[in-house]
Amino acid sequence: TQAMETGATTAHAAGAPTQQVLVLEVDKQVEVVDNKPKKAGLIQEFVQDTNQGITVAKSFVKSEYERLTWAELSEIAVTRFPPLRWIPQYTLDKFRYDLTAGLIVGCMLIPQAMAYASTAGLPAQNGLYTAFTPLIMYCFFGVSRQMGLGPVVLISTLLSQTLPSCSKVCFSGNGTYVDTFPTCPSSLKDCKTAPFTKSYTWNPDYQNLASSVALLMGIIMVIFGPLIGWCMNFVPSPVIMGFTTGGGIIIALGQLKDIFGYKV
Repeated sequence: TQAMETGATTAHAAGAPTQQVLVLEVDKQVEVVDNKPKKAGLIQEFVQDTNQGITVAKSFVKSEYERLTWAELSEIAVTRFPPLRWIPQYTLDKFRYDLTAGLIVGCMLIPQAMAYASTAGLPAQNGLYTAFTPLIMYCFFGVSRQMGLGPVVLISTLLSQTLPSCSKVCFSGNGTYVDTFPTCPSSLKDCKTAPFTKSYTWNPDYQNLASSVALLMGIIMVIFGPLIGWCMNFVPSPVIMGFTTGGGIIIALGQLKDIFGYKV
């Protein structure tokens, strides 16, 4: 207040415009000074609320832990690890049924996985790894008898169209390969021009990118699947059917180059 009066007295002697400027400057300084304790108070309240939330969470976890019984713990273990439930009830007849189902699925899955690997621009063994590893893991953590696992043609197509690299490369004269993306060689004929030799092989950089994408997508699904997986309930069936039909058309058009013998 004293600073405002002093500014007003000085402004009166010099003229009205100076009074307005000085008063605004004094008001600005007072506002800045007054905001400091407000900010400190907000930070202190945030720290107090955080500590209070941590205390409530600790007390809740402690009470729930003390309330649990051995029966509830065993039920949680069986829910998280289903073999604990069905292994004691497993019989020889069930093994025969599982053996028959496994042979049928294996006979269908092996060529299917190799074809999906070719669609994704990867060697055949990568498709076999992707086909059998999910089945083995699902035996220990899955509960559905009708769930289909393994690679699918849509994911393979999207992967091949997304990675910024050639799935196959030509070797140059000094024994090193050259990635000519986006103009990728489609056959051994494209490797006969200089400076390339007549060698045609898989691109290791492309395989590393594909593995990184697969790992990243797995991490995202594990983290966000339980949190926002329920959103898929609002996706209508026509959208899924359109996506599947569009993928089939793209795959059919992609085979024309092998049928007619020229690039499409």
